[in-house]
Amino acid sequence: MFSAGPDELYIAVKDAAISLGWAITDSNDVEWRLHLVAKTQFLLFMDDVHVDIQPLGCREGITSTAMHIQSRSRQGKADFAANAAHIQRLVKAVNKRLELGFTH
Repeated sequence: MFSAGPDELYIAVKDAAISLGWAITDSNDVEWRLHLVAKTQFLLFMDDVHVDIQPLGCREGITSTAMHIQSRSRQGKADFAANAAHIQRLVKAVNKRLELGFTH
């Protein structure tokens, strides 16, 4: 959950994905959804990362927005924690952008 509006969070996610070197293969600017493709650091496998942003509302002047992230390997059964790492890297990069006041 983030203290940001859905548009601000969506833009921060897109910018974070680009800075991580991930491809944006599909996006919906109205419903705040993204399909990203990340390469694993080990063997350079392609993994699919889906992001869904949902506004939760405004309370006491603070806007809350949820970000749901799912990362899935395209190949194999063991991911060597790559999917968890994708999620952690994305959240960290988004937090950094929001802290810096990234709004465009």
